[in-house]
Amino acid sequence: MTRAIIFLTLLLPFFGCDELEELLEEEIDVPISFQGFLHVESATVGDPSDPVSITSDFAVYNFENDPEVAELLGDPSEITEIKIKRIRYLFQNFEGNSDANVVGGFEALIGPVGGTQIFDGVQTHLESADANNTLFLLEDDFSNLNEHMTEFHSIGIRYVGSASDNPVIFDVDITVEAVVTIKPDLDNF
Repeated sequence: MTRAIIFLTLLLPFFGCDELEELLEEEIDVPISFQGFLHVESATVGDPSDPVSITSDFAVYNFENDPEVAELLGDPSEITEIKIKRIRYLFQNFEGNSDANVVGGFEALIGPVGGTQIFDGVQTHLESADANNTLFLLEDDFSNLNEHMTEFHSIGIRYVGSASDNPVIFDVDITVEAVVTIKPDLDNF
């Protein structure tokens, strides 16, 4: 916020007050990305070739606290829209049954009452994906998720799915790319 005030003060001699106010009434799109590490560990179940369900803990992100957003934000109500563009992920630190394939995706939890939404990922051989640092992209229709994030300004994400063999232990390195739209309120300066 401090940099924004300094910048606007520097512009004052070049623009009249009306022009400066008109500039400030424009919405500002702030591209951001945030990273999380989701740890998955299955139990050993019966025969090693038995499938198992897998779930990580939630990684939670609050858009108001993002440094790029917080610098421009006078009040949380100035956030007019949040849009996830895509999710990049890769599997790391694999241990366990080398035959294991994983089928899964991401469950997004939106705010305290925004509900959940599942985004399907791909089926892949865990050991190979880890060894080759295979990067996966999830470019889906995030419109329902985006609508609720705009209201609650936060998201929780976890990995859910199943592994074809057990046991498995791995991390999902996830990066979420988003755009936060802010309409500054002049009264908050």
